[in-house]
Amino acid sequence: MKNNNGTVHPSKIKEMKKYLDDYMRIKGRALREKNTYFCVLHDEKRPSLKSYWLNNDPNTGVRKAKCFSCGASFDVYDLVAALEGVKGLKEQYYRLCEVLGENITTEEEREKEANKSKQKLTVDEVEEYLSKCNQMTGIPFWKERGITEKTILEYGLTYDEGKKALVIPFGKEGYVQRYLQHSSYRYIKSLGLRDYFRSHNMNRKFPIILTEGEIDALSIIEAGYPNVISLGSIVNLINVYEGIVATTDLDVIIAVDLDDAGQKWKQDLIDTCVTIGWRKPINLWDCMVQPIDISCKDINDYLVNHRFILEDCLGGLKELYGGSDEETNG
Repeated sequence: MKNNNGTVHPSKIKEMKKYLDDYMRIKGRALREKNTYFCVLHDEKRPSLKSYWLNNDPNTGVRKAKCFSCGASFDVYDLVAALEGVKGLKEQYYRLCEVLGENITTEEEREKEANKSKQKLTVDEVEEYLSKCNQMTGIPFWKERGITEKTILEYGLTYDEGKKALVIPFGKEGYVQRYLQHSSYRYIKSLGLRDYFRSHNMNRKFPIILTEGEIDALSIIEAGYPNVISLGSIVNLINVYEGIVATTDLDVIIAVDLDDAGQKWKQDLIDTCVTIGWRKPINLWDCMVQPIDISCKDINDYLVNHRFILEDCLGGLKELYGGSDEETNG
């Protein structure tokens, strides 16, 4: 980077703050899900860095980003420091000028991109992609996760040989790919997919279990429990919980990961319930009869390593609520 001895007017410094998303796009950090990135401070299997307008007001002209895993906040200058090691506001500004160049998005282009991001794959495109996947090749990989052929067939679970990714269909709405070897990311949603993965038949008596990931949800199904919804990301926990308590009287059980991020969001949800007056969730880990194996990080780990303990726990819940698996919403 060239040396720049001139001063920079504060208005120019602020002007650059609106281009946070452009900078992340040019640096190859953009994902299909709009305004969502992997945190620049730590490794993670699901993106938890979200960008937004300061005070949710575009008129501020300032884009910010917050990691909902580690809690760190950034503006575009912080990101230049984190990704490129450039120190000093002036040097960061000139570095942004070099990086952005003619690549700054105009408001018209931004609007077009926003409209484009609302598009999704057609049913034909989803079916065409799934038809090219190889379910038989994927069976050994699914079984390594504790998922048997019964669940594989029922949910159409398959495998993308070219991308070396497990594929989880969301009916005809789209799919999620779980990459087995990629070092930069693990989960990718199909274009425009906004839905949450859920079990096919919900029982009207049993509580709904919320898991972080789709494979965790499949693990709950595999262990014999019919009511489960995957959040797709821990950052969706409170929004999904709010939707459930507003529309149903069913109890809600949360089965978040045992890492720091999962436990932080669990506590945030409990605090929100106290503040707003929602009924509190049940913690699935508290329902385990035996002490928790802290070497397991999530529900899928428990299915693989302690299948009978998980099955016993979920069976106990069904017995407690007095329902039968046949009583479904269809």
